[in-house]
Amino acid sequence: MKCLRKNKNCEPSLCIRGAGKNFVCAGLNKKPSKFKKDNIWLCLSGELSNRTIEMTKQEAGFIIGCLGIAIGESEPTVGKQK
Repeated sequence: MKCLRKNKNCEPSLCIRGAGKNFVCAGLNKKPSKFKKDNIWLCLSGELSNRTIEMTKQEAGFIIGCLGIAIGESEPTVGKQK
């Protein structure tokens, strides 16, 4: 798998393509630019977002947790009664 942004320092782990040029991609950072422990890349390309973020594994886990909680609160399935 090749980096969709052609970043030679990124080794993609997962890329999900959307319509047109939209995608979400996460991978390993082979050569962090500013902080030595920023070894995760997250790239977003969409209608309203076009960003690339370097982060630590802890920061990536925190983002995953926050997004999971927000999705869970927006679509509750446990204990839902009619």
